[in-house]
Amino acid sequence: MVAEIGDKSEEVVGALSNPLPEGYCGPCYGGMEPASGCCQTCDDVREAYRKKGWSLQNVDDIEQCKREGYGDKLREQSDEGCNIHGHVEVNKVGGNFHFAPGKSFQVHCAR
Repeated sequence: MVAEIGDKSEEVVGALSNPLPEGYCGPCYGGMEPASGCCQTCDDVREAYRKKGWSLQNVDDIEQCKREGYGDKLREQSDEGCNIHGHVEVNKVGGNFHFAPGKSFQVHCAR
């Protein structure tokens, strides 16, 4: 987590009011552990799952994500989206169009 001086967001205040105990080593819940062997943050757990090729299904069951309020952030963004309407005239070629308004969200599905 990166914070600036004076940042009073819930994530920063929560992390400061509930510091991790000395020697804390968070579980990676079966994901590919980093070199330290510990997943201290929700991002660490998400990365461990990504490296294993798994999708993170229920963030409310992961203590690091609960502590950081990650599930609440996902629920806040669940109804967001855009409707794009228009016409594009191009030559007939194979390819894809990708619209990226500034922030990407990627879900890795287990196959």
